[in-house]
Amino acid sequence: MDHKKASFSISLLVITVLFIIAGYFFVSFETKKIENELHNTLMHATEVLLAALNPERVERFEGSLADLNSPDYIRVKDQTSKLGKIFVENSVASFYIMRKTNKGVVFLVDSIVPGSEDYSPPGELYIKPSAEIFSVFDDGVPKLVGPYTDEYGTFVSYFAPIRNFSSNKIIGVVGTDIDYNAYVASVRKEQISNFLTLFVIYLFFVGIIFFFEKRSEAQKMLRENEERLRVITETTPDAVIMMDEKGIISFWNQAAETLTGYTREEAISKNLHELISPQGLYDIENSKNLHEFMATGKSPILNTIVTIKIKTKEGKEKDVELSTNSLRMKKRWYAIGALRDVSQKKENEDKLKEKTDELEKLNKFMINREQKMIELKAEIEKLKGGKGEIVE
Repeated sequence: MDHKKASFSISLLVITVLFIIAGYFFVSFETKKIENELHNTLMHATEVLLAALNPERVERFEGSLADLNSPDYIRVKDQTSKLGKIFVENSVASFYIMRKTNKGVVFLVDSIVPGSEDYSPPGELYIKPSAEIFSVFDDGVPKLVGPYTDEYGTFVSYFAPIRNFSSNKIIGVVGTDIDYNAYVASVRKEQISNFLTLFVIYLFFVGIIFFFEKRSEAQKMLRENEERLRVITETTPDAVIMMDEKGIISFWNQAAETLTGYTREEAISKNLHELISPQGLYDIENSKNLHEFMATGKSPILNTIVTIKIKTKEGKEKDVELSTNSLRMKKRWYAIGALRDVSQKKENEDKLKEKTDELEKLNKFMINREQKMIELKAEIEKLKGGKGEIVE
């Protein structure tokens, strides 16, 4: 048992270490995958807005509150607002367009609803722009930035230049933000989901190991019990036979071979009563006792000792004492019988009965003779009138 516990502990330790290692790489891989998906979402959303924008409209912006009534501003504002509603399900917080001026970077259009806390009206100065924004204005290369913190919060952003089609001049920069807290929440949500998935798989494998350990232990105990049973049944002088509710033999020990002359291979799967019952003497298959046993496992001969005759392989008949009991396995009834050869005992009993009968007859004869002698003496006495001597 200690060996089994040690084996289970080692198996559990190995699978735990393997799952920790696999879990680390799996969660890291999935985390990187989610990060890449969010980054791709940022870039895709920005590219969609750039494809929808008319650079000439952006170039005509004054960069002040006067733009609010401009048809160009209204058109671009409508485009950014609609895209914001579309991509909000992908964690995109906002779209905005910026211009670089002598004062710094100012907002031209913001997709956020006017009046909201983070809304930036046209011409508002960006107080804490990241260095990458200036880099995009200078070299025109899109940048993925973050996490970084400005006066509006902490974000992961993607910045891309807006160019004039004819001059290729950079006239503005489009910014697309994902709120970093939402970004972290998305990543952690996936991490927790992946961890729970791994934990369930881990429990599944632990359960499998536990199941096979218990199964192995149960099989070992079963083999030990079977070996004990085999030793007991093979060393007992009585023939031990087991049959199902239809009379089919499923167990046949060595003593049964000796008693009947049939080997185990010859007897197993055969009908017991057809094999060893004398013709017409013990046809149990057609009796109501068998039908009752099939249904309930009960029979008048169970838990009793009866003397019956059996037929051996050589065709000889033997007298045996039969004691039976019932056993239910896998929703089926089985009868277990122990048979003991009492042929010699029966022969001795028959001889004893014969001698006893002879002795009883002789005894009756002697008693009758004695009675006859007494009656004869009485008659002689009567004839003599009670005088004289009677010589026997």
